[in-house]
Amino acid sequence: TLIKPDELNIIKQCAIDIAEASWNLHNAPTGIKYETDKALRTDKHVFSILGPHLGHYYGDIILVFKSEVMLHPDANFSPQAGTSFASGSTFKHRPWVKDPGTEPERIKCFHESKLHCAVPGYEYAAAA
Repeated sequence: TLIKPDELNIIKQCAIDIAEASWNLHNAPTGIKYETDKALRTDKHVFSILGPHLGHYYGDIILVFKSEVMLHPDANFSPQAGTSFASGSTFKHRPWVKDPGTEPERIKCFHESKLHCAVPGYEYAAAA
């Protein structure tokens, strides 16, 4: 056979571990429970802040460079934290981005600012 019994047992145990972790996460969601994340829908995402931030409660910075992750259709990044769009601070730090003035329009601006590595020239937009 192509897969040996001990290798099959390893795969089986990994599948069980993943299923248990998924079940536990579903029953006890993590995160900081920031109310604005619900409005932004970032409470349904795994995200990290790459650079300076004031939120000590966010934890460590983690970089993922694996191309399968970066190029996945659901992967994206934005130049500012989603919460800074909702609060309006993005528009102070990036004065060339016009503040639409209302929270729903600021949230829309956040979603429209997301970048994806598959788009040619994304690195220039990210550097702005």
